Amino acid sequence: MPSILAKGDRRVLRYFHKYGFKDVSLTLYIMEDGATSEMAVELEQYFINTLAPDLNVDLVASSTGYHEPMSLKWREYLREIRGTPVYVYDNASSNLIHMFDSKTYLYKMLNMDHRTLDKYLASGKPFLNRFVFSLTAITNFSVDALLTIEDLQLLFSQERANRNSSKNARSHSIFTENIKNPKLSAKFSSLNACAKALKADRATLRLYLRGKSNKSYFRGQWKLSYIREQL
Repeated sequence: MPSILAKGDRRVLRYFHKYGFKDVSLTLYIMEDGATSEMAVELEQYFINTLAPDLNVDLVASSTGYHEPMSLKWREYLREIRGTPVYVYDNASSNLIHMFDSKTYLYKMLNMDHRTLDKYLASGKPFLNRFVFSLTAITNFSVDALLTIEDLQLLFSQERANRNSSKNARSHSIFTENIKNPKLSAKFSSLNACAKALKADRATLRLYLRGKSNKSYFRGQWKLSYIREQL
């Protein structure tokens, strides 16, 4: 058992932590001298097939069950029994639109950072101003509009794209005029783009844009101004 107990996330060890050693028996099967590794594998497979143990990750003899890749069927099964279910609700339609078997699966499928999900789970605020994540069922939402994972991914992608477009629309274009070399003058769609091109911090550039700097030109040569869009 030392090799099993040394690995803290083994299913066997988690089982013992949860249920203790009551009704557990350990049987040592001593093979005869001269037994080969092939014979040991054959015997292992015999006991796996006969006893049908439910704590074996891999039911193929000779596999460690830890380093060997698991089948899709086992991955799905383990995700269901190990994971924390997460409900996804759509504020726009007041519907439950998907249920994830685990937080990890949600991170992967919706391309989210785990800290972002935890933040919205704790606050209850809608992600992207639309989607609510919950660890418990919310009774006042309808359950008649569940989406497949593919449709959910598409909906999240569209909402992210709309959000980015909205941000870009609100950004102020900036004109940087170089008084020493007019050919270097340029227009930027946002403060971020301007700061990146000039290798400057945004706070400093804002001072020049708002006329609050004690100097007339940034780095002695750049005149910065917002571009007023024609309506």
